[in-house]
Amino acid sequence: MSTCLAFVDGAPASKLSLLDRGLHYGDGLFETIAVRTVPHRNIADYPLWGNHYQRLLQGCERLGIPCPSQGLLEDEIRSFFSHFSLPLPSIIKLILTRGSAGRGYSPRDNTSTRILIGYPWPNYPKCFWTEGITVTISDIYLSRNPYLAGIKHLNRLEQVMAASRMGAFDEALMCDMNGDVIEGTRTNLFAVINNELQTPLLNEVGIKGVMRSFILSLCKHEGIPVKENAIRQDELIRASEIFVCNGVLGIWPVKQVLSTPLRVGPTTLRLANLIKEKIVC
Repeated sequence: MSTCLAFVDGAPASKLSLLDRGLHYGDGLFETIAVRTVPHRNIADYPLWGNHYQRLLQGCERLGIPCPSQGLLEDEIRSFFSHFSLPLPSIIKLILTRGSAGRGYSPRDNTSTRILIGYPWPNYPKCFWTEGITVTISDIYLSRNPYLAGIKHLNRLEQVMAASRMGAFDEALMCDMNGDVIEGTRTNLFAVINNELQTPLLNEVGIKGVMRSFILSLCKHEGIPVKENAIRQDELIRASEIFVCNGVLGIWPVKQVLSTPLRVGPTTLRLANLIKEKIVC
């Protein structure tokens, strides 16, 4: 994929209006969708697609952007794959902006622009799944805003800055101004603390990732207790297990936080194996 493979509003395109509000203000949402191997390349059959659409719908309701129907997006993704003959697996990035308008923050028209972009599957080292990754704790803080919490809006400067400063570490964990650990630059966080599986509460800050939601449902189905609550840095350092997750990579165990080593523990392995049974990662 040396050239940009893109659809805009359901048709092949290589240009976007310079007046698009996504470009000017980050006025929009996005979903990064892992398209793996399923019959007929039918996006509706993907286990996480429903989670992606529900988060997109919630984001549209929060921002007041018209949300395309689930059926329309499924048809366009199928057409996208057919038109470009994309290999499997591949990554589809779905971007929804408020469309084009003149100067000024206040929205004028009740419109939206749909963008699909295809990317090759990332070539992560296999040891990230088996041996784990190293993580640092970023000095870039996340802002608390309950109106934007949970949704995947286009404003990602905090993550850009944190990722650019993580050096030789494989991922950077980010905290809010209270010192609570929230998430990674591209992942959600789970930790076993005092023999209890925990994940940060994301009601006022952070992204409610589709894999995080899937793992919470999986834990409920499998009878694995899990708690959503605040996790402070000192608590995280004392954790017996830590793993990060997202919809593309599945689960990565954490083998080191700053200079503190960790083992890949039984809870991490159990959940990773359960996900492999249901979603090929």
